[in-house]
Amino acid sequence: MRILRQTIILVLLIFSILLEPQTSIPQEQDSELWSGIYIKGKKSGYSVSSIKKTEKGYIISEKVEMVLKVMNTYQRITTTSTINTDPNLLMDSFTYQINSAATSLSLNGRIVNNNLHIKTTTGKEDIVLPFRGRPFLSANIIPYLFKRGIKENVRYKINILDPSTLSQDEMAIEVVKKEKRKVVNITEDAYHLKGAYKGMIMHTWVKQDGRTIREESPLGITIVQEPRETAIR
Repeated sequence: MRILRQTIILVLLIFSILLEPQTSIPQEQDSELWSGIYIKGKKSGYSVSSIKKTEKGYIISEKVEMVLKVMNTYQRITTTSTINTDPNLLMDSFTYQINSAATSLSLNGRIVNNNLHIKTTTGKEDIVLPFRGRPFLSANIIPYLFKRGIKENVRYKINILDPSTLSQDEMAIEVVKKEKRKVVNITEDAYHLKGAYKGMIMHTWVKQDGRTIREESPLGITIVQEPRETAIR
């Protein structure tokens, strides 16, 4: 059971820092994006994200559901997160939940001055984490970068919160270049982003409107934008 839990946490670590399939740059209308998750070429699950404009900023919601084979056992893993941001898409508060046969966790976090206060389902008191810069979850990275104006050959450094371990670390993101990518039989212009975090390298392709169309990461995980019917199949 310990090996199973460690393997699931490793996969969740990768997903929590991925530039996961993101919705487009916030407009007046709400938007939603579905993607299929593949591990070494085999369909493993799906993700769906949405963004809504509010009076104070935006609400970004994300759900990931997949089946992972560990030690000849299939494990269904579901994670959900909701981020409340300011008008610049910087996080003010969040909720995060993960459920599987091996692990279960529920968090509520909020920014107070220069500290991140986190409550867990099992804890009676806040966990207080100081931070040097405003922390990010995966779902608000791309919208934030595109809202501030993304450029080729530019490097960004942001502070990432990994909710599965409650750890923080810096992630370097490089906008490599603009190139052609084929998605759902359509070839489009996309920015190629490269993210580096704790020795892991992730590649992400994002359309000019901020929609992520493809991601490639460690462990052979690939995430591809798909229609809803294809993603959940």
